[in-house]
Amino acid sequence: MNLNEKFLTLCAAMSIFLGGALSAEELLLYSGLPVSIPDSAPLPPFAQNRPSKELKQLKFERQFFIRRDTFMSLPEPTSEYGEVAVTAIEAIGIAMKDVNPDDTLQSFIVTAVQLLRCPAKDRRQIEYYLVSMLANGSEEHRIVLMNRSILAPKLKRLEE
Repeated sequence: MNLNEKFLTLCAAMSIFLGGALSAEELLLYSGLPVSIPDSAPLPPFAQNRPSKELKQLKFERQFFIRRDTFMSLPEPTSEYGEVAVTAIEAIGIAMKDVNPDDTLQSFIVTAVQLLRCPAKDRRQIEYYLVSMLANGSEEHRIVLMNRSILAPKLKRLEE
């Protein structure tokens, strides 16, 4: 092995070691667009103490976190137009099962399915699906990874 090959082998070994040592760490994989919802209205007798203007809008952002060891174990995309490990139809089924495990929802509509990649600035590329759904009128989002695991969002309140 030449010097470059030895260096690359050492780097690979260190990344495996660090990946195992830092396995409890989570990485931010995806942040959704901000979502606004109205602040709750006060109930009587406190309602008269509040000015009669419109309710304040609270802003949130959906964030999807992934464990570092899971991220490192996912396959990299093979090519720009290669086959993916999970099809869009399979991703929809996996996401639906996560949101509606007992098949008890009265209405369920898939509104969007997107095949995404990590931003180019990241050193390691992975592909995943973002599946958006309406479950009994409630907006739900799930990320389906290429190993068929699911990520649910965490909401982060945005300060104004």
